[in-house]
Amino acid sequence: MTSLRKLLPRTFTAFFHRFPRPTPIQAEGIEPILEGKDVLLCAPTASGKTEAYAAPLSERLLAGKWGPMSFVMVSPTRALANDLKRRLEAPMLQAGVSLGRYTGEHKERRGGTFPRAVVTTPEALDSLLARRPETLKELRALVLDEVHILDGTARGDQVRLLLERLQALREGGFQRVGASATVHDPTGVAARYGLRDRIVQAPGGRKIRARLFQGAAPRDAASHLETLARAGFRKILAFCNSRNAVETYASGLRNKTPFGDKVFAHHGSLAKQERERTERLFLECPAGVCFATLTLELGIDIGTVDYVLLMEPPPDVSSLLQRLGRGARRTKEARVGYACAGSRDRLLFRALLELASKGDLAEDPYAFRPGVLVQQALVLAGSEGHVEASMLDRILPPSIQKDLAGTSMEEILDAAGEAGLLEKAGAGRYVLSENADDLYMRGLLHSNFSSAAEIPVIDRLTGDEVGRVAPPEGPGKEDIRIGGKGRRFVKGTEERILTDLGGKDQKARFHSRPGPFTSFAFGRAVAEKLGARKDQVLLARGEAGWILLHGLGSAGGGLLAWLLGKALGKGNVGEPTPFTLLLERPIQA
Repeated sequence: MTSLRKLLPRTFTAFFHRFPRPTPIQAEGIEPILEGKDVLLCAPTASGKTEAYAAPLSERLLAGKWGPMSFVMVSPTRALANDLKRRLEAPMLQAGVSLGRYTGEHKERRGGTFPRAVVTTPEALDSLLARRPETLKELRALVLDEVHILDGTARGDQVRLLLERLQALREGGFQRVGASATVHDPTGVAARYGLRDRIVQAPGGRKIRARLFQGAAPRDAASHLETLARAGFRKILAFCNSRNAVETYASGLRNKTPFGDKVFAHHGSLAKQERERTERLFLECPAGVCFATLTLELGIDIGTVDYVLLMEPPPDVSSLLQRLGRGARRTKEARVGYACAGSRDRLLFRALLELASKGDLAEDPYAFRPGVLVQQALVLAGSEGHVEASMLDRILPPSIQKDLAGTSMEEILDAAGEAGLLEKAGAGRYVLSENADDLYMRGLLHSNFSSAAEIPVIDRLTGDEVGRVAPPEGPGKEDIRIGGKGRRFVKGTEERILTDLGGKDQKARFHSRPGPFTSFAFGRAVAEKLGARKDQVLLARGEAGWILLHGLGSAGGGLLAWLLGKALGKGNVGEPTPFTLLLERPIQA
């Protein structure tokens, strides 16, 4: 193979001078990208995927003298977009490629002109296509970074439709590159996002060395951290499934472990500057613990992490691999501890670890989410002044049209009209309703996130936003906890809460969110660990009734509960879980 130095005469030094040799994904992936092919790069965390696409695309940009916004990188979240920009800034500057962000928080230009390379998010790309499509007419290459995070979600489906809109806008098309962690179906991922020329897979997967820690209460966590500190681990990343759990551990353990006050909290309800401050402090401190939700599952740079501690079972195998992949990233062994509050946690952890060790992600088959078409219909109505069925048909890839066989775009528009989002304007045309038009004008229709309303918590001395919490249900004059610290209530309205640091350490106040979705495959894996054979359900007598072990996952468990409720009477069937149902009386054959 031709050496990278010869392949990349303009960019090799900028991107690779610090490394002794290319990684496998770089050795195999750079040449086809340099040739202009549509490529999917699949490799584990810390394998050099970013350089594998950024260096050859920067080389193409410089050789072809591409113009503003000709090289676009779509990152799954704003936080990852910020981190990607920070990591690429130095090598791109050295190579002579201007780089900037276009997100909800940053719209960076130089002299009124967009840079040639731009990092964005799906929502910001949607906004650009709707409001400033002319800026994307010179697009030459688009990267879907961490595409596995988007795939199989509503936002991934949104990206698929945005790619079709871009293809129609950009005469001659554009090069597509995807960067992904190891996925069970790379061929399917590549097909969904138009990455059809080449799939490059690097060998990977580290041996998992897992250790059980009994107990998950704050006092147990303190003991676990003391054990890890004695073993020589200095930087520990502890994952939780909820913001409340993060706050409970972070505030309860500060100055109560060998890590002193270097105990941090990181989650999505903290203000951006608070999250970035936490990332910086954890990166710079020689020893510390950071409790985090999935916000730190991904590639945000927080320095070297010696050990990953899981305070709760992750929602799925993919999340487990992401979390344990954050520790000791350049070693051949992934060391992870898991704290179990009881037998249920032990069972779930063991099932997850067993599947992960076999490389089985236990994922359900991909299915397109038609609700994304409603969001796109609203954006088209806002940008074009109206929307009609033929406009939606044009942005549907053939594979999605096949998935939606039997559902017409007229039905989608009619449903949006019945929901009060669109209004009929005659001859098959719809326009935005008054409320939807207001949302469009405020830029709130470009997202496929759903979130409950929260209000900002403000520091009285600095005027900075610390984070966001659920509005108070009553008078609301109680102290709150956020960022792992108590804050004293000073003054509050329906729109914000003014606070000082140092209040009584009350509970954090966040909206509850739906539990994680459990796939059918993972549900059955757990059922089989409990003794069920393949395609078998078990019924046993329990203390509170009859327990039906079904292992059908979230969707299947909900459907089964509905069916049994009709057969037995709704009051005889408890709330479903992905694994079991509680029945008041047994099922009669």
